[in-house]
Amino acid sequence: MLKKYLLLIIFLLSFFLSSAAVNTPAKQSSIIRVGVYDNPPKIFKDPQGRPCGFWVDIIKNIAEKENWEISWVHGSWSDSIKKLKNNEIDVMPDVAYSEERSKIFDFSEQTIFVNWARIFVPTDSNIISFLDLDGKKIGVMKKGIHYIGSNGIKNLIKRFDINATFIVYEGYFEILEAVQENQVDAGVVNRIFGHKYHKNYDVRRTSIIINPIELKFAFPKDTPKTSLLINKFDFHVDKLKKDEGSLYHRYVHDLLVPLKHEKKFLFFPTGSK
Repeated sequence: MLKKYLLLIIFLLSFFLSSAAVNTPAKQSSIIRVGVYDNPPKIFKDPQGRPCGFWVDIIKNIAEKENWEISWVHGSWSDSIKKLKNNEIDVMPDVAYSEERSKIFDFSEQTIFVNWARIFVPTDSNIISFLDLDGKKIGVMKKGIHYIGSNGIKNLIKRFDINATFIVYEGYFEILEAVQENQVDAGVVNRIFGHKYHKNYDVRRTSIIINPIELKFAFPKDTPKTSLLINKFDFHVDKLKKDEGSLYHRYVHDLLVPLKHEKKFLFFPTGSK
């Protein structure tokens, strides 16, 4: 009789434990709203509207490990920055760090890589040096760090006491087209984009290179979710950097190795006349 009672107790315990396991909800995935703008080959949308590029794959890699669901929010650069400021997205990739921006956004500790800008001009232009920009019209990206940053073209022009007019565009494709069509005398374009796409336009790249900056992930300022996300992003990016065979190193190699010859041309104007 005692043996029957023991078997009954074991059966009931097994039943309740298995029922509890079935009824326990699986770990819920968090939805992370990520800004996307067109700055190929680093980040862009393909013809089918799917986010692509270096930053997108890094985010997908982290999201998979953290069981996050990604909601991609596409817009222009200026629109995306506005959404980030208003906490309408949780993270914006490919954002250059600056002291001014750190007062508005929080940033990852990890730097993804360093970028800078190059001046492009029409093929028949006589612009060679920074001082040749005096009296010229210059195409720039709206709210771009290479335009309004502390070492962006707008402040450099002031420091060198150069008189120039700025024409604002939403993206780099529009700037190169404006240079080609002689709507502006010069255009400020980030080096990676310029290297890949300038051959599609009737433009010439100069040896004028400005504004080295650190590219990071940016987040809304001082929110509980931001604190969690920064820790997660920094942790996973650090692991990717330490793994020489990771997708991070494959992308950095593909993006930056073709540009290594630029080292002999580097000139970052920072002073004044």
